[in-house]
Amino acid sequence: MPESPKALRNRFRKWFPSSLFRPARFLRSRAGTERLRRGLLGREMLLARELIHFEYLSFPAEITAAQRNKALALKIQAGSPYARTGHVALWDGNAAQVWFWDQARVSDIKRAVVLPETLAHPPRADGVRLLALSTGYEAQVWQRGALRASRFWPEPPARAAWQAFIRRAGQSASAPAEPPAAETPSWLERPYARGAGNELGQLRAQTGKLWIAGFAVLALALAWQGTRYFKYQGLQHQLQQHIEALRQQSQPLIRARAQARSRLQKVQTLQQHLDQPSPLVIIDDLLKTMPQNVHIEHFNLSGNTVKVLFSGQKLLNTAKIVGRIQTLPYVASVNTGDARNGQLQLTIGLAS
Repeated sequence: MPESPKALRNRFRKWFPSSLFRPARFLRSRAGTERLRRGLLGREMLLARELIHFEYLSFPAEITAAQRNKALALKIQAGSPYARTGHVALWDGNAAQVWFWDQARVSDIKRAVVLPETLAHPPRADGVRLLALSTGYEAQVWQRGALRASRFWPEPPARAAWQAFIRRAGQSASAPAEPPAAETPSWLERPYARGAGNELGQLRAQTGKLWIAGFAVLALALAWQGTRYFKYQGLQHQLQQHIEALRQQSQPLIRARAQARSRLQKVQTLQQHLDQPSPLVIIDDLLKTMPQNVHIEHFNLSGNTVKVLFSGQKLLNTAKIVGRIQTLPYVASVNTGDARNGQLQLTIGLAS
C-alpha cells in the first residue's frame, strides 16, 4: 500500500536534511579563508568588513532608472582606489548603498557569489549601533531600512573616533556621546539583499530558479516512491546528478561575470585611509557650498591637501564661500587664489 503524503515528507526530511539545500558559506579576511557552514547548492564568499569600503551615494532626481546604473558605475570608477573593483549596490530611492572592494583579493575565488559580510547580518530599520564583527568593529547609521553611514575599526573605537563618526553622519543630536556596547550579530540563513554588483544578482536569481525547477523534478520522483520502484540509493544518485546539472548550467553566467569585471578601467588612487573622507564625499560637499550653476573644472587630492578650481558666474563673494567650506568637519584651512573671469581657485587643507 502506498505511503501517505505525510510519511513521504518525513522520509524525505530524514534522507535529505534541509541544511544541504543551501550554498556553502565562507568568510575571507586578511588572515585567510574559513568555512562558516556546509551546503551543496553553490558557494557564498563573504568578505570581512576590514576588506570593504562603503559609500552612500546620492544622485539627481532627474536621472531615470535606466540611467542610474551607468551613473553609479561612473562614480565607482572615479572614486575607487583599486585597479579592478568589485561591488554590490542596493538602491534606496535616488541613492545607492555601495560596498566595493579590491577585486585582486578575490581573483582566486571560482564559482562563488562574493558579498560583503554586512549583508549576512540582520539589518535595522532606524538608529545607530556598534557591531562586533569577525575582524573588528563596525559603526552603522540606519534610516528607513537603508544603511546611510558605516565606519570600521580593528579595535573598539575611542570616544573621539566615535564622536567624529556620528558628527559626519549627522547624528550628533540623537546618537549617544559615548561608544555603546558592541552587539554580536547573528548570521542570516540567506543574505537580506543580494544587490546589483555586475552579474551577481542575475547569477543568484538564475540559481534560485534552477533550484526550484530541480525541486519540482525531485518531488515528482518521490511520488513514485509509493509504488516501491525507487529506493534510497537511486534517489541519492538522482539528486547528485541534478546538483551537477545546476552547476553546469551556471557556468555561462559565471563566465559572463568574469568578462564584465575584466573590462573595468584603471583609476587613480584617491583614498588611502578609511578615516579620511573619500574624493566623492569631498566633491559632493564642496558643490553643496557653491551657488547654483557653479561646477568644478579641476580637482586634485594629494595627501591632506585638496586643490580645486571652480567655474561659474556667481563666484564674486569668496568670503561667503570660504565660510561655508570651513564649516565642513574635515576641513582645517582654506586658502583662496585669484577670483576672476568666472573662476575661483582654492587650496584646502584637510584635518589629519
